[in-house]
Amino acid sequence: MREIDYRLTKADYRDFYLLSSARRLWKFGLLVGVLLTGLNAWSDYCRCGYLSLSDLSREAGWGFGFAAAVCFAVLLLNTWYAGKIHDAMEPIAREQTLSWDDNGMRLASRFYSASYPWELFKRGFESKRVFAAYITSVSPVLFPKSAMSEEEIAELRSHLRLKAS
Repeated sequence: MREIDYRLTKADYRDFYLLSSARRLWKFGLLVGVLLTGLNAWSDYCRCGYLSLSDLSREAGWGFGFAAAVCFAVLLLNTWYAGKIHDAMEPIAREQTLSWDDNGMRLASRFYSASYPWELFKRGFESKRVFAAYITSVSPVLFPKSAMSEEEIAELRSHLRLKAS
């Protein structure tokens, strides 16, 4: 059985929340850019009866520029939000212990203790700093890589069925 004592830092939370939101946000930004470009180009076409390539490129620049600015603002808010989550979770986020074997994983701290079989994890996500294991679709359990050796990282990656990054 492997056992690791760890503490989640504010940087761990920021890394996870920034990357996980960016993975979904680019699709939203692309959709908003296409919609704004299409609506503005259609408005121009209806107003004057034709649409030149320069008009279309101007509308695309405006539409995708606006979408990029909105996405950037959302990423900044997520970075701020990650810090707030860390501050709220600070009493729980320190002095945690993660242990695992072939049957499952056990998490423990002064406040709680829980055991999870590997089959319970629906999916996993790996960033530069943390592993995120999802038991539900919205609530991940985070583990910092800084507390693990390369061998432990590879073993946890295989249990969570993640590809090497």
